[in-house]
Amino acid sequence: MNKRILSLSIAAIIGGVGVAGGASAAVLAPAGNGATGLAQSTDGTGHILLVPYFTTQSGNATLLNIVNTDQKNGKAVKVRFRGASNSDDVFDFQVFLSPGDVWTANVSQGSDGRSVLTTSDKSCTRPAVVSGTSFPTGRLPSTYTDAQKANETREGYIEILNMADIPKGQTKDQYVVAGNAGAVGTNPLFTAIKHVSGVAPCTETVMATLATDPSGYSNSVPYLAGGTFDNGSGINGVNDTAVVSTSAQALGLTFPTGGLFADWTIINVPNTTTYSGSATALKADGVANLVFFPQTANPLTTTVTTNAAGSITNNGSTTTAATVNVAASINAASTVDVVTADPLLRTTLVGDYTGLKQVANTPLVAAAYYDQPDLSTPYTGAVGASTTAALTQALKLTGSIAVSSVSNEYLTNPLINASTDWVFSSPTRRYNTAFNYAYSASTGDGRVFTNYGTLGNTTYTSAAGGGTIALNTDYPFFSPLNTSVSGKQICVTSDTQNGFGQEEQTTTTGFVVSPGTPYVLSFCGETSIVVFGSSSVLGAAVASNKAPPLPATDGWLRIGTTGKAAIVTNGFNATTAALTAATTNYGLPVIGYSAEKAVNGAVSAGVSGNFGLLYGHRVNK
Repeated sequence: MNKRILSLSIAAIIGGVGVAGGASAAVLAPAGNGATGLAQSTDGTGHILLVPYFTTQSGNATLLNIVNTDQKNGKAVKVRFRGASNSDDVFDFQVFLSPGDVWTANVSQGSDGRSVLTTSDKSCTRPAVVSGTSFPTGRLPSTYTDAQKANETREGYIEILNMADIPKGQTKDQYVVAGNAGAVGTNPLFTAIKHVSGVAPCTETVMATLATDPSGYSNSVPYLAGGTFDNGSGINGVNDTAVVSTSAQALGLTFPTGGLFADWTIINVPNTTTYSGSATALKADGVANLVFFPQTANPLTTTVTTNAAGSITNNGSTTTAATVNVAASINAASTVDVVTADPLLRTTLVGDYTGLKQVANTPLVAAAYYDQPDLSTPYTGAVGASTTAALTQALKLTGSIAVSSVSNEYLTNPLINASTDWVFSSPTRRYNTAFNYAYSASTGDGRVFTNYGTLGNTTYTSAAGGGTIALNTDYPFFSPLNTSVSGKQICVTSDTQNGFGQEEQTTTTGFVVSPGTPYVLSFCGETSIVVFGSSSVLGAAVASNKAPPLPATDGWLRIGTTGKAAIVTNGFNATTAALTAATTNYGLPVIGYSAEKAVNGAVSAGVSGNFGLLYGHRVNK
């Protein structure tokens, strides 16, 4: 088959249609059997998925498949594309998967230069139509030209989060209550997302209720007024015959159980090359928190209203302890600090470029509902009004993917026109440091940091260098000591690079003949591409860096990623998010792979000789 036709056929099959007045949502924790940890999955499925890189540069398109392996529960899923420079939100939406469902899409470059998502998938989404939508640029620098903004939408990484489960019938903390003597009601949301003859109905009157902020998780919400199904435990209906419920069950939602996996393909039709892989999966070790947030532009407020465990207040009416099944929750007007560690969105514990002062006039970016959940939104443990729960989540997640070195192969042999790109994606860096586009040069360089000192108990002082700020522990992974700024991107420097040729040739960065310019490999941008060869295999144009000196045209390389300037005497416990005495560094949170391209010039006329190879990074913790 003609290679071009084959590539287009693959794109059509995998990607859908081919190449072309504020309030805050609750984070609801289960009263029992709740998860205490979140770590990389050993079976490839999980609650949170990370796609290390997407691109629509240089003729590339990125195909995405999200699979629900749960054959009983539907899934409310958040999909967010973040830019390669600084993890800016460049596109996000919600997908509602029925049991056993697969959602597919294609992201390519549109006529205006921006990335555009297309899909013919029949699963429900919020907004109802996402296909044909160009990536928005509202979070990108206002000083950029339209062309510069468009370029920033063409590379980055993808976050996928299971916000909540959607069960068919009534449940109680994810388990059907025993002794049900009556007929089991059906969750209207489940009916709306369940495919019928290959198409989900997506009943708008039901889907529209998802603009409601869940106010709690109740044990006794019947399906209908006066209903008594399953000892009163229900999903969708009313608290009683007069009051409409806004509990999570009333919306058709329960605690998320994971079971998601995702696959991605970068396909280049003109070059007849493809690279594909699986998303990194993160799994909670028990019943995770319900983290559903409406897909609306309503702002998140910065004031706190809290509820003790066993009490949910909604619109002035308090539900009794007997009908509440949350360890603690927040509703109505809760603070953004409870749900994120993002230093641009938070109002407290945000350090300036020195790390020694609290940033003034926070938040630097006004958060909306659609900004949540993110990777730092507390997925485990009780939350309540804690403004450090998100910090704990971010530390645990960052620690779980942090590594001290990365090893992989490279191929640059000119006899086969070979070249290689290494992808270094740092999906949790945003919850440690971010770039403030509105910074003043007289007071900083754009860097801001989330202060983790004793999980947020450090007190800032007005005098730089004074008080209790400790740069090596308050900023454990990324700090003013191991980061810098280039353009409008934050950079972090790697450690020693050790290269090995296929015939045991070696090179190690370190001592140099003077005078000379020592090579320094910096990862600039949140998704940084290290280019081996004269040009980028993936067409990287947002955050690319030249590879270090190599001992041979082909071989392997180890790059140190200890984050050495951040800490030299402490270690990190990813399970407890505690700083522990040790002689190791924290490491840097990176995921990625080596993408290699080679050309066979001896093939017959009309046959493509291009080959694409992909190898996941090998890492040391």
